[in-house]
Amino acid sequence: MRVHTSATRGLIPLLGAFALVSCTGSVPAPNAVIAGGAQTVNTGDFVQLDGSGSSDSQNRAIAFSWSFAKRPLGSQISLIDANSPRASFKADAPGEFVVELIVSNSLLVSAPARVTVTVADCGAHAPTVNAAATPSTTKPTGVVQLTATASDADNACGLTQTLTVRWTLDTRPQGSTALPTSNTLATISFTPDKPGNYEFSVIASDSTGRSSQPATVIVTATTCSEDLPGVGSISISSGGAKVMGTAITLEANNVTDTNCLSTGSPQLQWSLTVPAGSRAALDNVFGNTPTFHPDMPGAYVVSVTARNSEGKTSDAVFLTINVAACSAAPPQRPTILGIAATQEDPDGGPLLGTSANPIPHVGTTVTLIPDGVVAAYCGAIPTTPLTYTWTVTQRPAGSQAQLDSSVASSPTFTPDKVGHYQFAAVAKDALGNSTASKTFDFDTSDCGTNPLAATISDAPGLLPFDDHTLTALPAVVPDPLVPAHKVFTLDDELAVCPSRFAGRYTFTWSVSSSAPVAGFVFDTLHGTQAKLSPGGNAVYDVKLAIDGSIAHALSVAPSSLCLSPGSTAYSYLWSLGSRPAGSQSVLSSVTSATPTFLADVSSGTWTASVIVVDKLGNRSLPTTASFTSESCGINPILASINDISQGKAFDPHALSVVANGPNGKFSRDDDSTLCPTRFAQTYAYSWSVVPNAGQLPLTDFILNAPALATPADPKTADFAAGTSGSYDVSVRLTGSKQGTSTPHDSIAVNCSAPNPVVSVPAVTAVSDPDNYFKTGLYFRDDTISFSGAASSATCYSTGNFHPTFEWSLTSDDGAAVFSSSTNTASLIAHKSGGAYDVKLKVKDQWAHSSTKDLALVTELCGKNVVSVLVSAQHPVGQTQAFDPYTVTINASSVDDDITSCPGRFAQTYALSSTVTPPTGVTNFTPASSSATPFTLNIGDNGTFHIASSATGSKSGVIGNASTDVTVSCSNSSPTFTNETANPAIDIASVTPPSGDTFARAAGQFFRDDKVTLEAPASFACYSNDINSGLHYTWRLGKVDDGRAGLPPLNNATSAMPDFTADQPSRTYVVGVKVQDRWGHGGTNPETRTVTFTSGDCGGNAFAATLDVAAGKPRDVRQLTLQPASGSHFNKDDSTACPTRFA
Repeated sequence: MRVHTSATRGLIPLLGAFALVSCTGSVPAPNAVIAGGAQTVNTGDFVQLDGSGSSDSQNRAIAFSWSFAKRPLGSQISLIDANSPRASFKADAPGEFVVELIVSNSLLVSAPARVTVTVADCGAHAPTVNAAATPSTTKPTGVVQLTATASDADNACGLTQTLTVRWTLDTRPQGSTALPTSNTLATISFTPDKPGNYEFSVIASDSTGRSSQPATVIVTATTCSEDLPGVGSISISSGGAKVMGTAITLEANNVTDTNCLSTGSPQLQWSLTVPAGSRAALDNVFGNTPTFHPDMPGAYVVSVTARNSEGKTSDAVFLTINVAACSAAPPQRPTILGIAATQEDPDGGPLLGTSANPIPHVGTTVTLIPDGVVAAYCGAIPTTPLTYTWTVTQRPAGSQAQLDSSVASSPTFTPDKVGHYQFAAVAKDALGNSTASKTFDFDTSDCGTNPLAATISDAPGLLPFDDHTLTALPAVVPDPLVPAHKVFTLDDELAVCPSRFAGRYTFTWSVSSSAPVAGFVFDTLHGTQAKLSPGGNAVYDVKLAIDGSIAHALSVAPSSLCLSPGSTAYSYLWSLGSRPAGSQSVLSSVTSATPTFLADVSSGTWTASVIVVDKLGNRSLPTTASFTSESCGINPILASINDISQGKAFDPHALSVVANGPNGKFSRDDDSTLCPTRFAQTYAYSWSVVPNAGQLPLTDFILNAPALATPADPKTADFAAGTSGSYDVSVRLTGSKQGTSTPHDSIAVNCSAPNPVVSVPAVTAVSDPDNYFKTGLYFRDDTISFSGAASSATCYSTGNFHPTFEWSLTSDDGAAVFSSSTNTASLIAHKSGGAYDVKLKVKDQWAHSSTKDLALVTELCGKNVVSVLVSAQHPVGQTQAFDPYTVTINASSVDDDITSCPGRFAQTYALSSTVTPPTGVTNFTPASSSATPFTLNIGDNGTFHIASSATGSKSGVIGNASTDVTVSCSNSSPTFTNETANPAIDIASVTPPSGDTFARAAGQFFRDDKVTLEAPASFACYSNDINSGLHYTWRLGKVDDGRAGLPPLNNATSAMPDFTADQPSRTYVVGVKVQDRWGHGGTNPETRTVTFTSGDCGGNAFAATLDVAAGKPRDVRQLTLQPASGSHFNKDDSTACPTRFA
């Protein structure tokens, strides 16, 4: 050994010193060992590799390194735990894997150890799948059964692959929402909902994750659901004469519907086009036999369409019916038999006269009521109702009164002047024929113009110059029977005139010119009572004027150049030189110093002249003076209209009459500072509006003026309009004593978007009987509540838009209707899968409207397709062709799925199955069944079609499915077990009589032995005899041996019959026929025969010899009988026979 050292500057470092020691001999490398040797596995198996047997001769630690020296093409697998003693990998591809192991210590590396793993292709196969549709062509809503048949070759090499399938609906017609009942079952159901092709693909996957290529199948739904109904023609079932007034009844002929989805008869819808002027209409546009009454001659065009339950509508069919005029006489002209009147007084005053001869007061409302009649035409054509036209043909001078309507059937009229009024009315019937003009007259009462009369009562004092109390006393006696009851005028008598006419006069007291110079004093000039204070001795001529005008007193102050004042008495000559037009005034005296005259005209001028004569007879020149009365009583009425609105086009206008006269009065007459109070008056207000003057007439407006009889202020009115345009609103003021005024207000209305903005009806609540809720889904029997909203901010300010709501509902079957006039509505869904159109029409107060619809569809719950799966399988372990089939029918529907439908729709199913055999085949049972499962027994080859249906107990929907069972048995005859090596029929056992212990050879029997037979058989088409119903028919005969008799064959239909041999050495002929439950096995007496011969024991002949002892002829000799041979005279005595035969 050599030791190497290293020195630095003479120092030997201890740290880092090392020595290399080597032996002159070699050190072995580690040894890599793979346990087990070569392996053969299937694709997909895990391969375990064990290198734990590797070692190092010096027990040094070794490291492991596994790697692939070779892999099959396509393998991507890696080794697991490649640096541990034990590694593994998954055989991911068929072929040869060579795995190499190298171990190493810290210095040396082993030689590689290799092992070969051969991977078979078992486990590498992808599954295959086939797809089928039964039926492949159907109508929409027809149920189709899709079947995927998957297989995997790996199962044939000992692997057990679990196969799963996944279906995909690749294409379907536009608009279809149909889906299969499952995506992962081998057999699924599918119901197409639209005509067209539905393409499905299915992929099978095995437990290794390998998948098949997709298999496709196409289901075609025919277009029969698109077929339209049809109507052949229209005919007249009654009224074929086609004459006015005769009802015509129609019917549609050859109404057809080939649509494969529709149910029930199509719904007819009729329409009728009539000649101009006709008012004929069909009595039922949805009936099967509608009727109409032609009321005009001419062409009536009838059309009809048919609509089926699927909503498909036929083309319209038309029929033109030419109706002739009836042969009746032309219609009579209408007649107004008379006109009556009713009265209504605003003060509740007395109503005078009769309905035929009324005597209304001024201001009383008179309603004119005509009695018009007209006969029907052609017996059935109505000519009513009558329409009227009214005119005022006569009224007093100065009257402005008008009818409230010239076309109303009963117009009203309020007379405004005392006098005579006349009216004319013309009636027109529905055919346009008019009556002659009919007049109606009345005269008003005199209320308001009755004359005045009074007397004066004088109550003097005790002394000459005491005051005289003067009292005006009424002098008019209304009723001669009550002379003590007096009034100033009949206007004051409430039994004669309304209260509004009472007290409409003034009192004026005066003294004529005969009064003394000292004069007199009145405490008042007006009133019903006055005090006169005389100024000296004289006769005082007191006068009382009662009138609506004031008496003017004239006076003059004469003087003379020749006579001192007071030295002469003057006399006077008065005259009225001129009077205003219409005045009837006269001087109270032409010689009085102070004559008077009445100023009976307002704003009139009177000219008075006077000549004064002194005591000497000297006359003055005439002195003239003019007197002008104030305008009180004729002053104009000054008024205007105040208009207040919120500013939007259709907002209402609050209108009021504004007084524009002095001091806020309508007229000076009403101002007590300007005119006496007797001129003040009340006013009647009559509002009116003229729409769109000079342009197209407008009708959408309203003017509400309160009636005078109500406590509402008649000076106000509300106006509103619902159509753009201009409106001239006016109010006519009529004074109770005089004058009128008509102020105007021009209102412009302009709304560019008058229709309300309506929101789509909203579902606010759903009430389900089962408290089952799914947002956005609706089910039959649900109560669905809606609300609607609308606005019209363009034309109305807040609070002025007053919508009305009109709800309507149509359903696809026409059965569901509802209506509501509020902003809410509700419906009870009556149909599964029903389509509802909820329509909300909102109108403003002018009937401007907008409509919004909400379409709802109820889910099919209660009407869902019933899916039926039918399968026919042999019981487990029974795989032969004629083994029974267990037929199982499974019915289901989405109706039963609580995750899709409320629980009330879950149901049971009534099942029905029928089995259709191949032509001519009768060996099967049952032909039909209502049970599941049921057992189907088949005894002939061929394909048997099983059609099953299931009817939902609640929905009544019927689902159908079918499957075929193909039976093929190559040999339906029995096979005898012993037929090859032995005769088919054999002796199963021989039972000797009691005490017989003779040992018999196989098949040996003797007389009196009980012989039990057998002929074991089976049918290859059955797995066991129970299924086959195997049964025997045996026959026993004999070969004719001249001996009579034949023993009976017991249990001749059992598998092991028996008989008792009745003769020795008799040959018995045994035949047997073996059949299954269907009679397979032949129809001959027997299909197999064999003979059996009984032993001869008991029937053998005796054989003996006689031995005579030697001697002389006459010697007594000994005779000895000896068996002819052997030791027995008879075989029966030998050991060859039972001892009972010895």
